[in-house]
Amino acid sequence: MMHPTGSEWLRPPSQDASVVVGQLGGRVELACGAAEPRGEEGDDEPSLLLWFHESRPATPLYSVDGRQAGGLAGAQHSMADAWAARAYFSSVSHSLRLEQLSAEDQGRYRCRVDFRRGRTRSSTIALVVRVSPHNVSITDELGAEMRGTVGPFNDGDPLDLFCTAHGIGA
Repeated sequence: MMHPTGSEWLRPPSQDASVVVGQLGGRVELACGAAEPRGEEGDDEPSLLLWFHESRPATPLYSVDGRQAGGLAGAQHSMADAWAARAYFSSVSHSLRLEQLSAEDQGRYRCRVDFRRGRTRSSTIALVVRVSPHNVSITDELGAEMRGTVGPFNDGDPLDLFCTAHGIGA
């Protein structure tokens, strides 16, 4: 399924997307598999990497432009304000490290790579941000919140307790 901008963000998850799981407030590395050297002898290096998030499929959130520098080592980096001081790129592993993860970081990322001589390639990463359970409560069948010890009960007496928690697990 195509997004109105022409990107494929709305398609269902597929096997070509790798999945990375991180914890709220933690950090992850998103590896751009499309950036591996190409060519008959593996000598065609990436010259431009663009990272997109499904929330803004037409606007790069992070870019590494080495077209003028002759490679990624001396490349110009630019990023969206939301990633300032929490996104870092490795020109060796071609991965993007995100720190201080927020729930809004979750979603599908696309890494587009332009090579000096070869064709453009892209890869997709699905990021899941886990949120630890919070606002945990235990209630009885009438909805009354239970605190401390519950009971006493006689053997065979019915007991229905309900646990409610908020968070995102993986």
